Amino acid sequence: IGSFSAQLRKAYTSAGDRQVALYINDQWVADSQIFGSPTGADPTIHLFEVNDINIQGNVVIEIRHIQGGSTNRQLTIDNIGWTAYGAGNTVATPVFTPPTGLYTTPQSVSITCTTESSTIHYTIDGSVPTPTSPVYSTPITISNTTVVKAMAVADGYTNSNVATATYTFPVAVADLSALRSMPPDGVTVYQVTNPVILSFQQVFRNQKFVQDNTAGILIDDLAGVVTTTYNLYDGITGIAGKITEYGGMIQFTPAMNFPPASSANNTIVPVSTTYQELVDNFDDYESRVIRIEGISFATPGSFANGVVYETSSGGVTYNFRTTFYDVDYIGTTIPQTPKDIVGIPNSRVDGDYFTARFASDFQDPSGTVSAPSFDPPAGVYFGPINVSLSCATPNSTIYYTTDGSDPSSSSAVYSTPLQVSSNTTLKAIAYVPEMPPSAINTANYVYPITVSTIAELRQQATGSNYYRLMGEAVVTFTQSYRNQKYVQDNTAGILIDDFEGVIASQYNLNDGFLGLTGQLSEYNGMLELIPALDPGPPSSNYNFPPVDVTLQDLTDNFEQYESRLVRVTGACFQDEGDFVNGQIYQITNLEGTQSFNFRTTFYDVEYIGSPIPQLPVHGLIGIPNSRAEGDFLTSRFESDIDEAEIYAPFLEVWPNGTIPPPYATLSWTYGDEGKAERIIPWGVTGIRIYRNDVMIHETNEIQGSYTDADLEYIEYTYFVTAVFFDEYESAASNSVLVNWTANEDTSAPGLQTALQGNYPNPFNPSTTIKYSLKEASAVELGIFNLKGQKICSLVNGILPSGNHTVTWNGQDAKGSTMPSGIYYLRLETRQGTSTRKIMLMK
Repeated sequence: IGSFSAQLRKAYTSAGDRQVALYINDQWVADSQIFGSPTGADPTIHLFEVNDINIQGNVVIEIRHIQGGSTNRQLTIDNIGWTAYGAGNTVATPVFTPPTGLYTTPQSVSITCTTESSTIHYTIDGSVPTPTSPVYSTPITISNTTVVKAMAVADGYTNSNVATATYTFPVAVADLSALRSMPPDGVTVYQVTNPVILSFQQVFRNQKFVQDNTAGILIDDLAGVVTTTYNLYDGITGIAGKITEYGGMIQFTPAMNFPPASSANNTIVPVSTTYQELVDNFDDYESRVIRIEGISFATPGSFANGVVYETSSGGVTYNFRTTFYDVDYIGTTIPQTPKDIVGIPNSRVDGDYFTARFASDFQDPSGTVSAPSFDPPAGVYFGPINVSLSCATPNSTIYYTTDGSDPSSSSAVYSTPLQVSSNTTLKAIAYVPEMPPSAINTANYVYPITVSTIAELRQQATGSNYYRLMGEAVVTFTQSYRNQKYVQDNTAGILIDDFEGVIASQYNLNDGFLGLTGQLSEYNGMLELIPALDPGPPSSNYNFPPVDVTLQDLTDNFEQYESRLVRVTGACFQDEGDFVNGQIYQITNLEGTQSFNFRTTFYDVEYIGSPIPQLPVHGLIGIPNSRAEGDFLTSRFESDIDEAEIYAPFLEVWPNGTIPPPYATLSWTYGDEGKAERIIPWGVTGIRIYRNDVMIHETNEIQGSYTDADLEYIEYTYFVTAVFFDEYESAASNSVLVNWTANEDTSAPGLQTALQGNYPNPFNPSTTIKYSLKEASAVELGIFNLKGQKICSLVNGILPSGNHTVTWNGQDAKGSTMPSGIYYLRLETRQGTSTRKIMLMK
């Protein structure tokens, strides 16, 4: 490859500049210029051109983003070209102004080339230009969708790459009904000429529902193209975008930012229709605000996000779904009396639905007596309460029952508050003369069964009963999925599955709390507690140690450990690769006689994407959990997976050359150069001893010694390695050099082992240090600061007896020059330690 070029343009997303780098065969070649704007998009096209590259053979070309933030740093790259080396200079690629884009008014397009004396040839029919194509001289006027291509030529140069710019002009449609009739090809851009009114919007995917007098449509703006802010019921004129269909629902994807609101506070009158009409002609009402009268919900409870509820109206059943997340009626009680509901029909891959936008969309039917209300409302209670009944309709009489039967005018008449102290279903109806009676309203007052421990709780029946844990529950893991929390006490653990978000209190890991209350449910073999109350703030913080178990324990007695923090010692993963969400991995014990399944049940925890351990795991901490396909163990954090660490021991050698033939005694241990606390790593099964890179001995003594005898008077180098699990060998330890001279006595008469000092002192920039050894010995001579921290080591090895010198250049172990001040010399030998002060002065 001889040259490379590409056109770059900052996209519409995050603020900040952009910059890319060219890599060929994974080697950096060049960086582009920095370009962009402080905020938003920058429509300018920037040419990234590199010449005289001269890389031969097959090439892999990469453009790597090197500036612009870590998210939403979108960049448009177009017209990538390269030439063979030796083909001569290449004409620069032409550039279009304005660039490729969506336009609603005619554009005057200029084409330029940075190569002097070049001639530009172009086409506007999509064909590739040649030197015989029309010559560009003056700007080209474009008023409809057009593909412009251009190339440049110059004498003595290779023709440029072909540049392409697509100018898109939307197809005009009058209203939303006409828009919905167009093919949802996801390609054609349409612009609605008449205004539309915003009927609902939500943060999810920047969605907006708009409508006019003819139809409605969902604007699905995942890319955040529309940055203009709108209020509910604003009018918007000139929306432009593409039509797609997802899950049976027509969606409008914006192609450009919409203009400011053209009107405000418009009135939308919901279209009154029926469930039967919705079943028969759903597309006529999709994404449009409608009103259905007399809707009854089939089941009690509270509204939760993303849940389907069976409803009926006029004898027709239909699914109401909480499609709009976190709207104001989420968490409120599902109506138990018929309601007239305003909402928006919408579709998903699993069916058609009706969804209210706000709590105010639920309205009492007109012309009827209001249903009675209860104070205090239905709920969970722990002591006697007095329940008052009331009706908003004047001159009404309330009749009630406490046995779950439907009340009528022959039931008991309410006059004074009712005392409730046990599980009670209270129903009430209101009558006014010459008016139809109200709907029946129902309130369930629940008094939980108390249990002392989570183990006792796990023994209770699933179903409608409520239970209250009298002791403290401690949080061992939480995840945002379904607001789940794993809790336990000293007896057992349980999963809190809080899909409806009942528990609003925030708990950290190891927080304890009192008052856990709810119903038991079993899902895919796993016992779960569905909370009924928020227990309130934490009461303590306690770190539960995991229970030590074997894989056989989990197999034989899984229910005993389900949802409780456990630890398996000596687990071995049988799979290779990286951890992936929702995958199953087999684990065995060290002997391979027991096995169990590890599953990445907890999504997006920190070890997802990291390598699966290939060495045995010393302590595998996790929470046993169940699914339809089986029982599993799942770790919470990366720190729960304590993979074995393989590292070398420290070696010391004591040479003896005074008794022919010479010999050396080797000893090994663990710790910082044999001086720190000696902790033997888990999994060590043996030691291998090497002399001159050849293994001469293997032993299972983890800390021991070995004498290498009958040596010659030559130089030897020793090191040792550790063997883990009878299979894995560590790296080499520190090397020790031993060197003897034949028949030489290593002891020098009259000579003492001493640190004799340094010259000059003070010094700058270096000083010579003198020391003597009475006999051959292991020697370490180091420099320390006033805090006792080692700066560097000048000598570390086996030296013969005699006088020795070494020079210190005033630098630390990393080569950095030390500041002026007092330092210490420390000489360590078998005979002891000697220390002297020295001064560096600059």
